[in-house]
Amino acid sequence: MNSEALVAKGISGLMVIEFAKPEETAEVEELLAGAGMGLWGSTEEYVIVRESSRLLGCAKLVRTAPDAFHLETLVVGPQGRGRGLGGRFIEELLKRPWAYCRSLASAAPPVGDTYSITVVSRGGAAGFYRRYGFRDHTFKALPSPYREQCDGCEEFNICRPIPLRFTGRVR
Repeated sequence: MNSEALVAKGISGLMVIEFAKPEETAEVEELLAGAGMGLWGSTEEYVIVRESSRLLGCAKLVRTAPDAFHLETLVVGPQGRGRGLGGRFIEELLKRPWAYCRSLASAAPPVGDTYSITVVSRGGAAGFYRRYGFRDHTFKALPSPYREQCDGCEEFNICRPIPLRFTGRVR
């Protein structure tokens, strides 16, 4: 998956999920900025979702252990909201998270039968993640540096971060 796109049926056409290219940096940054976020790392670490060539969303997954991943970012832009795109996007990421991590070391599935994905959700988005099987977790149990990412943040009370964890089965 690191070099090919996944094509799935979208609402108004084909939904393509693939790694972002350097020339898409401005587009990805604009999408992230619309959600009050910035680009973490390089553009090529992000997976993007397009429908009819329009960039509608992006995500960044990082492998934190042989059987564990952290979803650093998941954003669906205004044109993709309210149409189920975010749900289809996260369902695909949850099925095979190793396929959506940029590192070549991440391409292999976990050795065991299960894997986990953690995320620090903005409070208002926690319900979305819970609909897809995420459960409440603790900051203390998150992998570093994510367990400390909200320490001392001046927007903590606005963001109301909630750590969550998903457990999946290797198919």
